[in-house]
Amino acid sequence: MRDERDFAELYRRRYPAIYAYGVRRVGPESAREVAAEVFLVLWRRRIELAEDEELPWLYGTARKVTANLLRSEKRRSALTQRVSSVIAVGVAGQLDPMGAVDAVLDVRAALGRLSPKDQEALLLVEWEGVDLAAGARITGCSPNTFKVRVHRARRKLGELLKDQAAPAVGVLAVRKGEGDD
Repeated sequence: MRDERDFAELYRRRYPAIYAYGVRRVGPESAREVAAEVFLVLWRRRIELAEDEELPWLYGTARKVTANLLRSEKRRSALTQRVSSVIAVGVAGQLDPMGAVDAVLDVRAALGRLSPKDQEALLLVEWEGVDLAAGARITGCSPNTFKVRVHRARRKLGELLKDQAAPAVGVLAVRKGEGDD
């Protein structure tokens, strides 16, 4: 393509065919996007095409642009579906806030059944966010002793929550193996 005039002539001559190609594959609204992208690629590359080469090159480019558009729409649709399901779960939780209240009550009841040392260890680590070394200093024991205490307390709490009718999932992070390094 030598200049803007050549490009404008080619565009005027071939746009209807490329638009129609897009309509057949992705519908009228997206077809405009496909055609625009095809001619943008042509403009940027400044490709010299003989008249009999124009349509094959434009169709080949339109095919690639259409495939990219369809992949993008598929990803967008999957993302929309994931977001919708997350929102639905959140809305369900808002519609029935008693589920969260029940979970908190279950955790509190289970905590109450632990020894005072186990309660203190779990509350320091899980609620207060204290690391194992600081927890050991606060409780006046060695870091290894505190680490074992937290591990055993988590395990006991997990067992108590399993035994309850409605275990509280996610209210207290009873993480197997954390701090066992």
